[in-house]
Amino acid sequence: MKLFEGCLLACDIDGTLQVNGEINQRSIEKIKFFVDEGGNFALSTGRTACAVNDVLEKLLDYICPSVVGNGTVIYDFKNDKLLSEVKIESEALSFVEEFYQRFPSVGIELHSRKTPYLLRTNSEIEAHGLYEHMKYVPITLDSIKKHPINKVLFAYEDFAVLEELMIYGKSNTDIVEFKHTTADLGGKKRHYIEMVPCGISKATALKSLCKMLEIKNGAYFAIGDYYNDLEMIRDSDIGCFTADAPDELKAQADYIAGLGADGAVADFIDYLTEKFRQ
Repeated sequence: MKLFEGCLLACDIDGTLQVNGEINQRSIEKIKFFVDEGGNFALSTGRTACAVNDVLEKLLDYICPSVVGNGTVIYDFKNDKLLSEVKIESEALSFVEEFYQRFPSVGIELHSRKTPYLLRTNSEIEAHGLYEHMKYVPITLDSIKKHPINKVLFAYEDFAVLEELMIYGKSNTDIVEFKHTTADLGGKKRHYIEMVPCGISKATALKSLCKMLEIKNGAYFAIGDYYNDLEMIRDSDIGCFTADAPDELKAQADYIAGLGADGAVADFIDYLTEKFRQ
């Protein structure tokens, strides 16, 4: 039997696997080793299915069905196939118009499976689209409900405005959740607020993925760098945070790797390799 047969390694992208558009070469080699040893390597990201092509260019042959859109979609990239999805209810999409009017400077993307719809742009949306190589499709407020929307993303350079939007949203509806996510783009940490269906997260989707892939007991691993990774790392059998994750998160990890840019994923695979060879 191969070393990692029946195992799943769930990996966040931004800040963990990839930093400023680059994946550490040592991490690439270790991922290949993990898969060659029978392991399943899955992306687990806030990005949607249309926004991971830069990663797929380097690792497609080694990526199993993956969790995208912060758990709203499980997608098989090798076969270009949607395996499962959770959509935002029509009632909740009505709030997008309210946000559009109340926060006129905030950029708004709506993600539907592999299609990124653009409701309103700004400099942060432009940087986000460029970084994730997305080709936006324009959309209007009156056509939003015609599409299966999995996630809505709000972007603005002043986080205080995004925080106000998130607080307002949480105070006025309980049928969706609002998550704070980040990405390092152009040497700058960017902040986003994402609106997703209630009760959906990377962790809930990964539970489903473990069943799909028939992952054996004790063989689910996860690595991330931020708060939206905490639940999947808590649920995993062996969880890892990167060195630059907030201290309160690192305190809950089984292992702390180095920086994402320096090969945190490679560090974690080395740790798992040593542990499984004992």
